Amino acid sequence: MWVFTPAGGFVSVVREREDAARGTVTIRPRVKQDLVDLRQFIASMDQIESGAGSDYEHRLVVAAADFEAGMAAMARAVTYSTTRMRFRG
Repeated sequence: MWVFTPAGGFVSVVREREDAARGTVTIRPRVKQDLVDLRQFIASMDQIESGAGSDYEHRLVVAAADFEAGMAAMARAVTYSTTRMRFRG
């Protein structure tokens, strides 16, 4: 799933093979700062892994329940009437 965050970030969220057994999801940004900006919404963010050797150099594994709560918090943080105006530089 692709997610545009209220801070203007963009991340890919997937359930890797090992995530299913752990009850986690893997969050992957193109830019590390997009993960850092998620800290205000996702409580259980641990160490960001870098150098993954794939299209997404940085990644973070979080509990699925914490990600779900973070998505709800992001939805509550929406205060703009159009996405285009929110992210126009």
